Amino acid sequence: MSEGALSSLVHSHAFFTTDPLLLWRQFGTFNATTAIALPSHPEMFAPEWYDANKICSCVMLLDLERFRTLRLMDSTHYRTAGLPALAPATFRALFGEPDAATGHFADAALGDQTFWWAIIQGRPELFKHLHYDWEVSSCLVEMYGTGPI
Repeated sequence: MSEGALSSLVHSHAFFTTDPLLLWRQFGTFNATTAIALPSHPEMFAPEWYDANKICSCVMLLDLERFRTLRLMDSTHYRTAGLPALAPATFRALFGEPDAATGHFADAALGDQTFWWAIIQGRPELFKHLHYDWEVSSCLVEMYGTGPI
């Protein structure tokens, strides 16, 4: 895994209480199938969000090279190459077919968190739990306005 293929994403409302290099070193714990690591909360339950609150996308580690190989997003550039893109199939599995008029999926309400949840639900072998020590963000205080968790 080359370092140019790796990315850490930290939302603006998340913050570090330790050296960010320690987070970067977590890439060393990835196995051959891991493409994404983020904190997870399997005990959470919110069917109105397709249970996307079971993960937190505030701090993520992404193996971009692996996602390129898997063709994360659909593109006319490589659509005829044979390997289907990862995202459309996982979205359909979780949300059903998109609206014919708009192409949008109904009730995919949490933005990037819902996107990553669809990927993780459809392809769990790509996911690695990132220790809760890295989930230091303000969204845990009031879970999207639903009250303290």
